[in-house]
Amino acid sequence: MRGVHRMLLHAWQLGFPHPRSGAPMRVQAPPEGEFLKAMALFGWDVP
Repeated sequence: MRGVHRMLLHAWQLGFPHPRSGAPMRVQAPPEGEFLKAMALFGWDVP
């Protein structure tokens, strides 16, 4: 498993309408350390 000991699932960006106003909302979260380690193993770039 090369140092990765769990399943990895990450949504770096989510978009949805605000529940009251309906205004578009967008939330972003950078990948954490173990996810970055797995990406490096595959040679993938971080978006």
